[in-house]
Amino acid sequence: MGVKCEILMSNAKGVYRPGQSVDGVVKYIVTEPMEVTSVTLSMIGRGLCCWAPLISYVGTLYTGTEDFVNHCSILQQARGNETMFIQPGINEQPFSFMLPNGIPSSYKDIRCFIAYFIQLKFGKPNTNLLSFSKKFIAEFRVQGDRKPLLQNNVTCQLAKNFLMQNKGVNFVAHIAKPIVNAGEDIVIVLNINNEAEVDILAIKTEIIKYVTYKSDCDHEKKRSKVVNATEIKYDTKKDETQLIVPTTPELQSIYSNIFIKEYKVRVTLKFPFPHMEASLELPVIIVANNNDVDVDLDDQPPPYWQVMNEKKGEGLD
Repeated sequence: MGVKCEILMSNAKGVYRPGQSVDGVVKYIVTEPMEVTSVTLSMIGRGLCCWAPLISYVGTLYTGTEDFVNHCSILQQARGNETMFIQPGINEQPFSFMLPNGIPSSYKDIRCFIAYFIQLKFGKPNTNLLSFSKKFIAEFRVQGDRKPLLQNNVTCQLAKNFLMQNKGVNFVAHIAKPIVNAGEDIVIVLNINNEAEVDILAIKTEIIKYVTYKSDCDHEKKRSKVVNATEIKYDTKKDETQLIVPTTPELQSIYSNIFIKEYKVRVTLKFPFPHMEASLELPVIIVANNNDVDVDLDDQPPPYWQVMNEKKGEGLD
């Protein structure tokens, strides 16, 4: 097919958010008569995760897919099963699509992507088996708003017992504001009841990133990583200890049916040898505060087009 296309968006360098409109114009030049069944312009949001188990039969692959939005506008349509010819010339079509609420943010890593794009598609004639639909896409970034319900005042507690002692250490951790913007501090109030009177050497806090990939056949792959850690000395004179846990601008919680990236704050009490440490974890939600697509730097993704096994500039059905 002799066609060239350019898709221009009014906010191409920025980030779109749920409830906003994605506006722009698509320009395409037809250099020779082109037989098609239809010409459609769509806004598509789609997620895909894919991985192979560590121990499996050759060819075993787990995949998960999810569609977040699919709005289609028919620019030209042939009658019934007939085809039509688009004559050479320059064509220009403005567009405006509305992003729905409750969608996840754009994301990419080596096993998963969540992508949003505008697609111009020229449908192939059914009678021509050697002809394929021609598609052009332009990807744009979305800062989503999908998140689970998490009430304020998150509280966790743990009792640590010691060998050869009837008494132990009880500690309670409380977060009044578990939903924070990236770059803000997480404030934890810690109460410790040290009935065993065992020395507490230090209190360590860590932000743990938990990532879960989910396939359509209910298999899961999980991994975790410490992204931030701090440690302070315990002041035995205080009945209450306030822990300040800093977050960094690139952190972001993401929730979808096929991919979850969530964070928890782990609070650890360190005791002298031979006693083991005692830890508890509190869930938090970190809202992105930047204009970049979330890319896991530990798992650099292949190009989007390579994942989809398509040429650059071509998209999905």
